Amino acid sequence: MNAKIFLAVAFAIILSGAFFNSKAAADFVTATYSITASDFEDSNGDPPTSPASTDVLGELTFTFDRTGSQNGILPGSVIGFDITDQNGTLFDYDASNSGIDTQVNQFIDFARITFGGNVNGPGGLGGLTNDFRVIFDINTVSGNVTAIQDEFRYVTTVDPVYTAQTTTVDLVSFSVPEPGSTVIPVLVLISLLLIRRRKQMATLAAGQSIAFTRTKQR
Repeated sequence: MNAKIFLAVAFAIILSGAFFNSKAAADFVTATYSITASDFEDSNGDPPTSPASTDVLGELTFTFDRTGSQNGILPGSVIGFDITDQNGTLFDYDASNSGIDTQVNQFIDFARITFGGNVNGPGGLGGLTNDFRVIFDINTVSGNVTAIQDEFRYVTTVDPVYTAQTTTVDLVSFSVPEPGSTVIPVLVLISLLLIRRRKQMATLAAGQSIAFTRTKQR
């Protein structure tokens, strides 16, 4: 291999290492979970007043950092999670009116995920508001759900807080975004261009030096 090309490749690898190391502070993953909640009861053990929701289901997709806790993450997508109050009014929760908080311990591959409406923040659940919340724990390596920390709950402006007696959260997908495959080739190209530019400048300087010498000799 030409020595200059070898040096260019080595330089590019060093630059790419510095680039990826600068990103090492963050370790993002994208997860999708399906959530089903049923058998809702209020604090007295009474079921919702018809036609208020007795079952809620949906699918949540979001991206989070496995190296640290975050608040107010915007979901990538929220499908389902339609909640009806006792007056028959439907509340359709989506990515614009819900959010996620995460509590991460990267040393034990643990994250606690709080998913809820954004009226009081994902972790808040105030009375006489239209809101919901569910809290579950996951393994940050596999994405598998390890525990339901707090059952799915919802509240409306005309209903008390209802708590699901059965909540299931199932992993649908868990993926780590791949780094751009073009980073190193681009850096190699930049290095080669720099070497070419340096050679051109050296040739130009040499030409000017020769011309100056000839002029001086005259």
